[in-house]
Amino acid sequence: MGEADVGRAPLVARLFAQRGLDATSAGIQQASWPVHKHTVTAAKRVGVGDLGAHVPRVLDVDLLIREGRRLAVTMTREQVFTLSAYDASFFRTTFTLPELARRCVALGVVDSYDAWIAAVGEGRTANDLSPGSPNDDVVDPYGLTKRAHIALAEAADTMVAAVVASMGWLDR
Repeated sequence: MGEADVGRAPLVARLFAQRGLDATSAGIQQASWPVHKHTVTAAKRVGVGDLGAHVPRVLDVDLLIREGRRLAVTMTREQVFTLSAYDASFFRTTFTLPELARRCVALGVVDSYDAWIAAVGEGRTANDLSPGSPNDDVVDPYGLTKRAHIALAEAADTMVAAVVASMGWLDR
């Protein structure tokens, strides 16, 4: 989940999908602009294909519930709180990408989703995502240089790989 679903979020969703997870993206706000050309270039560079035809979607919490989505990965701490405001139970399964990757590296491999989600969130509180922890946000490169977009894509690829490596129940 991203702010407008035109950069970070679709890139991260594709990174998860390329590793065998059912992943989709959405934004908090409606976007009337396309995926940035540098994000398209960066996505190709990390091997997730062409994001140029991506159509931004607005987050539909009811859809998350109906589809039984069991994990939400956001780009910012603020987005964790926005999603959790819809339903407090979402906090248990909603993480920023950097936070989730860090927790997964510390966790190691877990053999079932239920055990994994319980372990990855163990001891976590809203205070862990306080304003003093900007390293838990994925910086938005929209409008920045191509180099910034590529750096984001490479960092996101590394973080997604760390998350998926902890998911022992996946067939790889």
